[in-house]
Amino acid sequence: MKKLTIFLLFIFVVTNINAQDEGITLRFTANHTCSYAQLDSIFIENLSQGGSKVLYYPDTVLFLVITNIGIIEGGFGNLYVSQNYPNPFSALTYIDVYLATPDVVALNVYDLKGRTVARHEDKLEEGMHRFSFSAGVEKTYILTVTSNNHIEKRIMLQMGVAGTAVSEIRFLGASADDLPKATPKSTDFNFNPGDNLRFTGFVTDFSGNMDYDVINDAPESSTEYLFDIANTPPEQPSEISGEDYVPAHTTGLVYEVEGVEGLTYQWSVPDGWEITYGQGSHAITVDAGSDGGDISVKAENNCGMGEASVLSVDVYDDPGIIYGDGVTDIDGNEYLTVIIGNQEWMAENLRVTRYSNGDGIPTGLSNSEWGSTTSGAYAVYLHGDIVGLNSDEEVLEAYGALYNWYAVDDSRGLCPIGGWSVPSDDDWTQLVNYVADQGYPNEKDNPNWAANALKSCRQVNSPQGGECNTSEHPRWNSHDTNYGLDKFGFSALPGGRRYSSGGYGNVGIYGRWWSATEFHSASAWLRYMWSGSGSVYRFSPTKRLGVSVRCVKNIE
Repeated sequence: MKKLTIFLLFIFVVTNINAQDEGITLRFTANHTCSYAQLDSIFIENLSQGGSKVLYYPDTVLFLVITNIGIIEGGFGNLYVSQNYPNPFSALTYIDVYLATPDVVALNVYDLKGRTVARHEDKLEEGMHRFSFSAGVEKTYILTVTSNNHIEKRIMLQMGVAGTAVSEIRFLGASADDLPKATPKSTDFNFNPGDNLRFTGFVTDFSGNMDYDVINDAPESSTEYLFDIANTPPEQPSEISGEDYVPAHTTGLVYEVEGVEGLTYQWSVPDGWEITYGQGSHAITVDAGSDGGDISVKAENNCGMGEASVLSVDVYDDPGIIYGDGVTDIDGNEYLTVIIGNQEWMAENLRVTRYSNGDGIPTGLSNSEWGSTTSGAYAVYLHGDIVGLNSDEEVLEAYGALYNWYAVDDSRGLCPIGGWSVPSDDDWTQLVNYVADQGYPNEKDNPNWAANALKSCRQVNSPQGGECNTSEHPRWNSHDTNYGLDKFGFSALPGGRRYSSGGYGNVGIYGRWWSATEFHSASAWLRYMWSGSGSVYRFSPTKRLGVSVRCVKNIE
């Protein structure tokens, strides 16, 4: 029996080879999750004779050649020889030879009968050198490159149109290319037909993890092998996160599971609900219906669907906006009011110019006066800085006045009589907690969170449409994902601020409202919202800051 010598080929597909006359071809492919996958490497072990080989991508073919050429053990040492490129080739191909030190190098090309078809010998300097090989009519060639004490061998395959009648090796000169840092050696591997071989094929999955399959066989002829890796449907998705107690007909609810690369997710929602975005992904946005039920999701790959994860959701009726009796301040300004939980709130920013006892609240302060006073005062945002508003009266009507905290704390009273007061820090907390309990948690970056539920829907490019979508004041500046829903009629508006230095800023972007609660001698608590977030924020700035005021009345 002739001994077979294995050469590792860096090719994808080999055709037009007569395996019976020229050798045995072992081809490898892989599926991962029931679809084609690129093999990273193949570890081949001869369990009968010992020894092993590794094919690295893009090798997918192992060619066992029957040849009359004697085999000399190869190695890197002083000599490196690239695989010819391209390979397979048509008529012409190239080889790079690297020498660590100067040496005499002989290149010989043989056909499969052991006949020399081309030869070149030269004394080469240290470095990389490039050669070309013009093929004759043969389909398969064996290249040997020999230095003083090393030999390397490569198989070169000619496909398609044959070359000239005479094969030729030509030296093209030194190359500027560096030696590759990690190139597998082509070494000999003994094999007799019928030897027991073990093949381990490795692929990288969608998450970047290595996965593998093992095949055992004793090949006696050309064979194709398929590594069938992870050939089962995916596991059950993680627990579904999202609200499980929501107001009827709430829009923009988000539900999600932990996403796994390479999987699609099929969601189902209760009757009357609608998935508005994300079907097929690990997160969906939905609009609730009038009844509760189960939200479920299954992960899917090419092998099928796995077991579902389920979240049961209850729905309650949203009472909508409940209007109060309204209130009038000492100047005769009338305010719309809304009932939210056990509180009745002004639905507009305060614009009163006198305390409840009739005393005027100082205004018209210069920047330096504003920054130094410790008495109550109010200011009106500069109408010249607001396009579309042409007077102080128009600014007051749209956004209200900006009060320092000393006016809030004045015993003469800033809010109307009859149980109305500037809300304490606890009053604000009660409001936000109630809103959260109705399905609008105080979190940012979600259209259905507390601040957006309290904001006026008047906004530039509001997706709410109608009168909500407006550029006329009062309104919020545009934002891609955060927009006012005004679920409770609170109609929070961004009146901006007057800094302690006296300047103005942030109208249309920030709305800030004082609480009556002092933080320490120089600062007090307030709440603020801004156009780019869904949160209601708690903050304690200087008392000299000028911001908006809302009045509240507790309902017994």
